[in-house]
Formats: sequence, C-alpha cells, structure tokens
Amino acid sequence: MPWVVWFLFPVYSLSLMLVEASGEGVPYAFRRFVGEASRLLAEFEGLVGMPVLPIIMSPYRFIDRGVVDAVYSAVRGLGFRDLAVVLNSVGGDVDEAYLLARYLQGVVGGRLVIYVLRLAKSAASLVALSGDELVMTPIAELGPVDPVIYYARARRFVPIQSIIESFNKVLETLRGGGLPDRVISELLDRLPIVEIGDYARALEHNIDLLVRVLTARMFRGDVDRAREVAKRLTGFKQHSAAVTVNDLVEMGVRVRVVGGREEEVLWRLYELFVVDVVGTEELLPPDVGQEVNVRLGRGVLIARVPIPKETEESG
Repeated sequence: MPWVVWFLFPVYSLSLMLVEASGEGVPYAFRRFVGEASRLLAEFEGLVGMPVLPIIMSPYRFIDRGVVDAVYSAVRGLGFRDLAVVLNSVGGDVDEAYLLARYLQGVVGGRLVIYVLRLAKSAASLVALSGDELVMTPIAELGPVDPVIYYARARRFVPIQSIIESFNKVLETLRGGGLPDRVISELLDRLPIVEIGDYARALEHNIDLLVRVLTARMFRGDVDRAREVAKRLTGFKQHSAAVTVNDLVEMGVRVRVVGGREEEVLWRLYELFVVDVVGTEELLPPDVGQEVNVRLGRGVLIARVPIPKETEESG
C-alpha cells in the first residue's frame, strides 16, 4: 500500500539529557554560538522586561518526545509570572507539539509571548500559537498544521486534505457516471475507504488540538473563533505554504512584527545560528550525526553533532 502515515508515530530522541556547551563532543562552533547567543538573550530579556526561554531547533531535528523532555529538563521546578519564548523549528510530531504548547501555557501565571525567529512550520505553528501574543520577525513564517502522509510512489509528502478531496471527487464521478451498481461496488471495494476514514479523523484531530491551545490563552474561551482559525490553518493547498504575519492578521490572530533593537537582537541571533549551527550540520553526511540538546540560557539548542571517532570505530 502506498500510504504511510508519518506523524502518528513519534520518534524518540536518542539524546534526552541537556549538555553544557563545553561538554565533550560539542563542536567548537556550537560553543561559540552558545556564548554569543547567551549574551544576546540576556540583552533581549532587558528589552522585553521578562525572562526569555529559547527553543531553537536545527532544521535537521523535529519536535518529538526527546525535545519535550529537553525543554522540561531546562524548565522543571520553575514558575514564571511572565515569559517570552524564542522559537525556531521546522515542525515535527503534532501530539508532542501539543504537549509542549500546553506545558508552556501551564508554567506561566501571567503573560506568555512567543517570538518566532524565522520558522515555526507545521506542528511548530501549534507551539507558536500557544501564547497570549505572537511576535514575528518581518520574514518569519508559520505553516499549515494539516496532517501529511508519505506517498511512496511519488516520493513526497502529501496533505491528507488533498487525498480526501480526491476521494470525494472519485465518489462523485462514480455516482454520476451511469455505471451499473455491480461495477460501482467492485470499484469501491478497491478504494482504501478505511484509510480515508482514518485520514479524515487525523484532520479533525489537528483542528481539535489547535482549538484547545488557542482557547487556553489567545482566544480564551472563544471556541468559535478558535475553530475558525484552526480550519484556516489546516486548509491550505500545500503543506509547505508560508503563513505570514499579514495572513495571521487577516485570520484574527493576535500578532505583531517585532521592530527596533528587539528585531536587531533576534536577527543577529538567527544569523549566528545559521552560520555556526546549521553551517556545521550541513558538513555532515545525511546519516552521520548524533542528536544533542545543548543548554542555551534558560532554554535549549536542539541540534545534531558529529559522532566522535572512537564511537564510530567501536560501532
């Protein structure tokens, strides 16, 4: 069968513990990034007037149980009156993203503000929308929160919504085609009706998760408004679509563009991240590397590092 649901089965991260930037196996470029980033984050705390929790994820890492564990390890035992979360992530498992979003909502007694550096795509959009307010750099983007599956024949991910729409068109054609009932019955037997039912429920599931997150803070108690936004965020034609600040404003999301010195600090932080962290990771072959969660200020850097030679030789 060509359909494989990819997001329903979370991958457990191999690196559960937080390591210090000076730890064994952490590349020098990462150490340099953590040092400079920590200074920028300290300045950012002064600018926003509240503690800052960075959750900065490499494009080679996805939100999974290990990422949630790493954030919990950094925050456990603490409570915040107000909190600013600085987020960058390409997404991951939607249920783990929901767990992370609800956890962040629970540890903050007052105002929770989510700042998006550059990306909060797919499931990470759910985390981005967990605050009382969303703040984005001018070119930051969220993404659709629709479930996707891997279509092996085409070797790419396809939004479940597209499959449901295609299935409905096939049914409509069969009903209006004047075919004998026997032929229609035989064709229906060949269609993956059970799988389509699962796909429809997966779409409803993502909508429900968005509604729960949005009604907890941003749209406190306003289920109808939250459901309207959730349907919009799960209804894009392409999973890769960029959801911009203007798109979010049009939906009614409480969002603004960061400016002034705050924007300068955040963009410098992102530039360092791309050069030191992503640049280092891009030197690694696709299947070579070890997941690592590095302590960064009050939060975490979620990345991938080279496997030490002794580990490679002993393996």
